[in-house]
Amino acid sequence: IEDGTVLCKLIECGFQNMEYAALSYRWGNSPHAAMTTTENYSDRLLAIPFLDIPKTIREAIYLCYGLNCRYIWIDALCIIQPNPQTGDNLDWEAQSAVMGQIYANAMVSLAASSAIASSEGLFPSKGVFDTIPPPCLFPSGAGGGFVIEPEYPKWHQYIDNAPLQARAWVLQEKLLSSRILHCTQYGIFWQCVELRAHECQPGDPYM
Repeated sequence: IEDGTVLCKLIECGFQNMEYAALSYRWGNSPHAAMTTTENYSDRLLAIPFLDIPKTIREAIYLCYGLNCRYIWIDALCIIQPNPQTGDNLDWEAQSAVMGQIYANAMVSLAASSAIASSEGLFPSKGVFDTIPPPCLFPSGAGGGFVIEPEYPKWHQYIDNAPLQARAWVLQEKLLSSRILHCTQYGIFWQCVELRAHECQPGDPYM
């Protein structure tokens, strides 16, 4: 990102040891402009028109930049998609075979957990209920009074039952990723081998 302009392109990394993020998301019901094909592959080594790719992918690139990570792996961009005219799907077959390694070796996986399609973005709006639920009264534990605290989003409700979990590939992505940032309309949830938490309660595990 230079002077507010996003410079996005494919990088042939070969066997270099590079730190990167990976995106876990749902495409939706139709193909989209993010797809790399044999026809546009050479051009994408120079530049990818940023505004032409879906909102979820654009926001994932911004988030990756915010995490100080220069590289992100996104299946639609990084795999040459099968050609229905020629039947060529060699790159997809090769890359799908090592998909597990891709997520396992990523610095972090960014999960668009609430979006049902790539056009919705990482934090899709759900109308008037797109914020954290209203506060509730809890016993203070001191003096018999009460404390007003937000009722924070529950892991089971907003992650385990999220739209992303209906995608078959995501089971592999979820199990093999060492760290996951779940992006939802209720904020960001964190998951790693030691902790599951919400951004409003970073020290409280969701077990």
